Amino acid sequence: MSNPTAMTADWARWMFHAGWQTAVVAGVAFLLLRLTGRRFSSHWRYAVLLVVLLKFAAPPFLTMPVGLFSQSTTSRILFEPEVVRIVPLDVEDSPAAFSTVNSVSATVSETTTAAEPGQTVSRAPDESTGNDVTSTTSHWMLLFAAVYLSGLLLATGRIIRQFVMLQRIVNASSISGRGALSDEVAALARTLGMRSAPRVLITHDTDAPFATGVFRPVVVVPDCVIDGLQQDQLRTVIAHELVHIRRRDLMIGWLEVVLSAIWWFHPAMWWLRQSLRQAREECCDDVLVARNITAPERYCETLIVAASRQLSDVPEPVAMGFSSGEHPAARRIRRLMDTTRLRSDRLRKPALAVVVLMALILLPGMQPEKGPVTKTNLEGIFGWRNLPFQIDAEEEATVTELARIAQEIQSTRNNVRVFDEADTRERLEEISKERPEFFYAQQLLGTWHSRNGDPDEAARLLNAALKNAPVVLTQRFVFGDGNPAAGIEIPYISIECNRVQNRSLDPSLKLTFAGLVTDDNGEIHLPVYNTVYRLASYSSPTDYRVTASDTLGWFESKSHVGVLPEMMVWKPYSRPRDFTRTAAQTKLLKDATGSTTGQLDSGGNHYSLGSVARGQADGKFTIEDGSGKTLPASVRPLPEITNGPFMDHAVIDLASPKPETFLVGSVQVLDSQTKLPLGQFQSGAGVQQVDSRRFHAFSLWNPLPDTVDLVLGVYNYANNNFRADLLAHAGAEVRLDGVTITIPHLIAGYHNGWSSKAGFIGEPQEVTTTSEVQLVFVGKSQARFSVWVVLKDGQRWDLKGGGWFSTLVNSNGGGGTRIDAPLEEIDHFELRPYVTPDSIYFESIRLPIRHEPLDENVPVVHFPVNRVAREYVSDVLSPMQMHFRSEFGQAYSGIGGGQHGVSLMEKDKKQREPDDYATIVWTLNATVDFNVDAGFVVVAADTDPRDIGRRSSFSAQGGAKTVGVDIRKVPLQSVEEVQLRLSPK
Repeated sequence: MSNPTAMTADWARWMFHAGWQTAVVAGVAFLLLRLTGRRFSSHWRYAVLLVVLLKFAAPPFLTMPVGLFSQSTTSRILFEPEVVRIVPLDVEDSPAAFSTVNSVSATVSETTTAAEPGQTVSRAPDESTGNDVTSTTSHWMLLFAAVYLSGLLLATGRIIRQFVMLQRIVNASSISGRGALSDEVAALARTLGMRSAPRVLITHDTDAPFATGVFRPVVVVPDCVIDGLQQDQLRTVIAHELVHIRRRDLMIGWLEVVLSAIWWFHPAMWWLRQSLRQAREECCDDVLVARNITAPERYCETLIVAASRQLSDVPEPVAMGFSSGEHPAARRIRRLMDTTRLRSDRLRKPALAVVVLMALILLPGMQPEKGPVTKTNLEGIFGWRNLPFQIDAEEEATVTELARIAQEIQSTRNNVRVFDEADTRERLEEISKERPEFFYAQQLLGTWHSRNGDPDEAARLLNAALKNAPVVLTQRFVFGDGNPAAGIEIPYISIECNRVQNRSLDPSLKLTFAGLVTDDNGEIHLPVYNTVYRLASYSSPTDYRVTASDTLGWFESKSHVGVLPEMMVWKPYSRPRDFTRTAAQTKLLKDATGSTTGQLDSGGNHYSLGSVARGQADGKFTIEDGSGKTLPASVRPLPEITNGPFMDHAVIDLASPKPETFLVGSVQVLDSQTKLPLGQFQSGAGVQQVDSRRFHAFSLWNPLPDTVDLVLGVYNYANNNFRADLLAHAGAEVRLDGVTITIPHLIAGYHNGWSSKAGFIGEPQEVTTTSEVQLVFVGKSQARFSVWVVLKDGQRWDLKGGGWFSTLVNSNGGGGTRIDAPLEEIDHFELRPYVTPDSIYFESIRLPIRHEPLDENVPVVHFPVNRVAREYVSDVLSPMQMHFRSEFGQAYSGIGGGQHGVSLMEKDKKQREPDDYATIVWTLNATVDFNVDAGFVVVAADTDPRDIGRRSSFSAQGGAKTVGVDIRKVPLQSVEEVQLRLSPK
């Protein structure tokens, strides 16, 4: 939420720009009216004044290509070559410290080391411009805001008082019962071209005739005027009021009233109100004379009589009177008797064209230099709303080529980044010659020069890119303590520049920026088109993580420099303690149902926290209730701990609800202060779901945090909801809730495709690590189910997030569903009614104190291969079981992690070379991050296990598994064992 000082500063900036722009427009209008004088009609004068009135209403930052103020926008120079100093970097040895596009101003001094969280590399602030100046400025802003609001309240109160007084007169008036007067009003309305005649009211409460009412106008005539004026004079008075109504003066008058309250302090508004009042009356006078409703001499006599009888004033512009003590009748009389003046009943087309042109030039404001971007929506009433931004096909092709060049920064050729090759510079220079002022080409060419040791040329090009770009998006990164994160690399950002024409959305235009490095203020700058944006793709800073924040979705910039929301960075696994976040500030928790008391309700179930146990070095547990109160024992038996000296354990139990009424689809444990998941907060930490009511957190090298949050994705079911198990084999069948569910197909591996005519396409792939199932639902039309696969180790996941629908027509299932688990690991399938998951969390769970420090020397994990292909399970890291498998040859060429598991890409058996290579696969039934070094021990005892053969290794995480593969050029029949040495990241 914005603080009052920031809101006041935004308001002051808005009012300042609007104030001086309206003053300029009012000055132009004043000079124009003085120069034109009697040579132009009163309608011209009124139209020019309306332009000034609309300028008071127009936002000061509304820009148009033809606008006078829009053209005065200038861009700020963001890069200063005279202060640039590039530190030479070895691109191959230090890929995380590339000297790239924004490193021109992110100079690293010789005495500055890499910034760590909590450290700053920004320049020290000038002592003469410290917090005292900022504080004083804030106090003055708040004082000015208080004075302004006071004036606004007084002006609003005056308007309300005048309106109430006027309504009392109207409400106390009676409808005219004089038939001749009503007929006269109707005849005048027809003469003036009005569709209908307004009501005429007679009053005793005032001596001034007037018209009022925007949507249901009325003419109020005092009875003293009716009795004191001759018939033709009364006709002139009523006609004058009808002209006000026909010209919509009452509607414009209310706009004037509102704006005069907002701008009560502005001298130009004081002049404008007086000038509008005079111009309105002159327009009505000219209409009556031009249409021969009255003669100028007789009109003057009527004005003199009406002015002599009127003692009270009409509260213009809420109401429109005939004569006013504030505007002496003498001025109007002199004007009416001046035969040299041009009179007209309307604004002629040439004058109208001039006024419209004047409005197009003067009404648009000036784009502010810098301001935050704002969320927006491209959806209109009848589809996508159109956008003015379009580019031709030639420019689009150029952007596409430049985006491809930018992406080459992620590719290498002969150990050199493709983007850094001379051919890239030559192509960028060619494009820059073809389009000399094209900001995107200048930005990429500047990037090339900054990465290749020419800071002066880089600064020149980058400055030109920011100057020529319609908009520059700025993103600031800070550490947890608020200091700027200077000198960190952002591998790539891709900005989607949306186009909408004929209500058809085209999001294909993307500007890709790569190898960005934050400057001294922790900022990067992205030159883009002026349109509606969306973040197409984004990479976290190298060696850093970014705290989760709300996505902007579609957003736009109202200023030349659009400021994106600030992002906080931190080093992963660093146990950061320099920032604190609340649940509301955390994307993971802000929309979830939470509790700090250990009790909450969700989906008809009541969830309550049970016991919280902490393992000690001797294998025993300390048991509490999550708030520090000791409990005598756990309701459920606790696991046996054999690795307590070097591994920290915490077991969290739920006391309710009943297991049959819910399922847990996901579980995370967060550090309660930073709201970071354990696996990101510290290396070697994680959590395992034992069952729906027990969760086992653990950590190597560092103890668990003192206070944690338990976050669960739960599926809530009613007590009478069905549940059925389906055996894991082809031909299995179950009947449930009027629907028959069968498995016609269940195999090891998966197929690459499916044809409705030919069935499965190709041979099964990855048969040792994946499986494939086909399900058929027949019965009740459109019944909806969830199908869970349950593995033998207790893991389970929902096969299809959107659920499965039954059908009255027998179907072959429409292809198979891939399962990222070997066929032999599948225990059964479970069917339940489809429900959407709910996110719940228990916040600030206090863990019992661990009495002894952790031994940081984690034992080596041994896998006895014994020179054969075999499988083995190690419980050294329990509750994480480590499964090992040894195979002859190069069994796999790659690995992939999915939402539910990990799959291995198998090599063709003919290419495995079993006599020369050995493959070791290790699988951890948990997602946890640490470094693994696999040492091979061969038959020759004097050989260093870390120096055996050429190594190829890869790993991935998916579901609740971490899988690693290590391939060595050494025959398996020579390997006695494999030793895994674990170390923190």
